[in-house]
Amino acid sequence: MVVKKKKTKKDPSWDKIGQTIGKKVEKEIKNDNCCSTTSMACTPDCSFIGRLIFFIGICLAFGYLGWLVAIPWWVLVISGIGFTLLKF
Repeated sequence: MVVKKKKTKKDPSWDKIGQTIGKKVEKEIKNDNCCSTTSMACTPDCSFIGRLIFFIGICLAFGYLGWLVAIPWWVLVISGIGFTLLKF
């Protein structure tokens, strides 16, 4: 009598998992669904102005509290430019 071994399902390797994820990302980019529910990369056109106003407001609030006294103005300007140019 021949005993048949049950085939066990082999877990996918990390390479296979990476290829699967890469294919899904390429498909998402190819479809150009930047404003889909799974992607946070899409921002409205007015986001630059919104982030700039937000940063100015935070700087004013912290300035009135006295927290920004030791920080030079040029550091705040560079931080504001960097924050407003971020892509979320």
